[in-house]
Amino acid sequence: MPFGNANLFYNASLDRLERDAISDTPEGYPDLTDLGVKLSTVEERLPWELAPFDAYGYYQYEDVNEKPVPILPQMVTMQEERAINVQRSNLPLSLLPIPAM
Repeated sequence: MPFGNANLFYNASLDRLERDAISDTPEGYPDLTDLGVKLSTVEERLPWELAPFDAYGYYQYEDVNEKPVPILPQMVTMQEERAINVQRSNLPLSLLPIPAM
């Protein structure tokens, strides 16, 4: 029967958690503020971090013709599928384009 943290996921246990929490107190080592890191609150950082996700959130098209038209997928014929499978089977040569039929 193994003892200690040998069979635990990344040595995660309550004992390890307690030791890490106790050792978080600085013992003469520089703190983040000593290293020049400017601390900020979540309220200060949140608008800056979320701005890229909200960039076009309220965009409305003025005309129907402005909307992008998606390209519809086309079914592959049996001959095209076989040609693709043959090309994939030739691994080093599969990087070359398929000749037109």
